[in-house]
Amino acid sequence: MSRPKAFDPQRALDSALHCFKQHGFNGASLSTLTQEMGVGRASLYATYGDKRALFMRALADYADTTIGFFVRRLDAADDPLAEVRAIFHDIAAFSVCDDGRFG
Repeated sequence: MSRPKAFDPQRALDSALHCFKQHGFNGASLSTLTQEMGVGRASLYATYGDKRALFMRALADYADTTIGFFVRRLDAADDPLAEVRAIFHDIAAFSVCDDGRFG
């Protein structure tokens, strides 16, 4: 019987995403990832697989969260076409700001 995880897998995945955003895939070493995620190397491998699998899972989680945000906006919109325009406007405004955001 396996032991229960001593860490929150979602919180660790969020930390991995931040690490990848900050350092890039190649720059995020396993020791940097484990340190920022607060997990041991064995736990990282057991939970997520190798570094590439961790990256792909973090990227998929990021995409699901981002797409979900836009879908909820569109679902709640009275005028979907106006909301699509507003979303593109927000993306453009977000893209040109330089306040330390990644992605």
